[in-house]
Amino acid sequence: MKTHYAAVATRYSSAMFYAEGPFKQWQVGCLIRALELARGHRLADVGGGSGVFAAAMARAVGGVSVTLVEPSAAMIESGGKEASISRKVCADGAAWAATAEDRHDRILLKEVVHHMSDRSACFRAMRTRKLTADGVLVVATRPRSAIDYPFFDAARRVWADNQPDEASLARELKDAGFCSVTTSIEAFPCEIRKQAWIEMVRSRFWSTFSHFTDAELERGIAEIDAAYPDERLAFEERLVVVVARATIRAPPAWPLAARLAADGFAGPERVLGRGEAVELLRILDEFGAPAEALRGNDRFKLHLLIPELADLVRRETLTTAARQILGTDDVLVWSTDLVCKAPGTPGHFTPHQDSAYAGLEPALACVTAWVALSDAPEAAGCLRFYPRSHLRGPLPHVRSSTEESSGNNMLAFGQRIAEYSDQQFASVPVPLRAGECSWHSMPTVHWSPPNATPDQRRVGLAIRYIAAAATRDGECRESATLAAGDYDPRCGAFDLEPRPETRAGPEERAAHADAMAREARNYFRHQGDTCTRGYEYH
Repeated sequence: MKTHYAAVATRYSSAMFYAEGPFKQWQVGCLIRALELARGHRLADVGGGSGVFAAAMARAVGGVSVTLVEPSAAMIESGGKEASISRKVCADGAAWAATAEDRHDRILLKEVVHHMSDRSACFRAMRTRKLTADGVLVVATRPRSAIDYPFFDAARRVWADNQPDEASLARELKDAGFCSVTTSIEAFPCEIRKQAWIEMVRSRFWSTFSHFTDAELERGIAEIDAAYPDERLAFEERLVVVVARATIRAPPAWPLAARLAADGFAGPERVLGRGEAVELLRILDEFGAPAEALRGNDRFKLHLLIPELADLVRRETLTTAARQILGTDDVLVWSTDLVCKAPGTPGHFTPHQDSAYAGLEPALACVTAWVALSDAPEAAGCLRFYPRSHLRGPLPHVRSSTEESSGNNMLAFGQRIAEYSDQQFASVPVPLRAGECSWHSMPTVHWSPPNATPDQRRVGLAIRYIAAAATRDGECRESATLAAGDYDPRCGAFDLEPRPETRAGPEERAAHADAMAREARNYFRHQGDTCTRGYEYH
């Protein structure tokens, strides 16, 4: 295996499963959560290749000391000088576990256990010689049989012959003396050009393909090409996560970005003081007389009209979180929308994905911060989310003519996802206090009921943050606001919007009208007549 990884070291990071992007962010989130990784921890990444994955986890959490353990010197060298890696050890897991004791709070074995000959002995050595008394060891591997990859038949057989099943791993960890062992399977929808997948197979990016000669591999590739006629391949990536604890204890809180990557939503998070939220609502009431009276385009991109909202979207508590979630320093605001439910009114939002009509690509390059400007308790119709629904990919939406004609569904097209209801899945309410926010990914299925209170307003501002590298599927070039970092419109998909100097002055009105005209042209291009209520998300 050393020879195999030395041969592929230069191509490894370009393979889909190891390249930067939403998939890697999802994996980082899953494993931060499983490891319960926190600031101050010492992490050993055993079989960690170039170290880029462990470094990504360390950056996401902050203050983590990483020891990279990898038997291939070529793989270690391919990672270059990564500041997040404090120590590199060229050894396999068994040899490292047998060395002089140097304790770690967390040990990660990602995609490496199928190379270990005597796993039980290695697990025991790691527990007794390498882990702290309350340490956690996590094995991340792929299923033995329940795989969805576009393989040829012989590759499937090699995979099954070499991949351990999760029950055996759990038993071996218990035999090694771990007090608590739990197993879960995480899933992520993948899509890739068939030719790109074939080139990955040809490059032997996984050791499975190192069992074949060049001629055998080419015959296998021909088999894949014939079995999958479409130019794009869609499949589900599955990750087996086995968590072994040296002792049993309550888990600590885990980072916002990791929560969002795993569940598709997170909150509540305090982003501004209650008094600041009350003042912003007062300004909006003065502008809208009251805020609930704002309709159509007047509800959207208000940060182009009101300087105080321009300050809000650039607020450090929000932009720092958006940078962590999106995995980039360069963040834009694609849109903002004011969402109001007056007391005792029937307006509601049916289960939907914001990504269904937004047209942003990739969908996971956009995240919404829903900032409460008033209290938003459950009774007032707070947001409700379906955990992990963002991992199901785009879901079919249908329109209800009854809902549309009544006007009670506050979505632009009366859309809903038919298969989602609380009778089928359990949604999670996220009540907020003024000044708190929730976060959710564009593909996360969510909804909210009417405001059933007699006197409680429910007012929030939804801020749509996007990675600066995101694109828009549309015929018109839209505009966006720079919230953090750097952005050059000549290299990106959006023009930059000006910051308002006065409240709804002539220049501000002109900039707002231009931005809304561009957005509406794309949003309604396949919809025929535009919606008289103004297009709404949540």
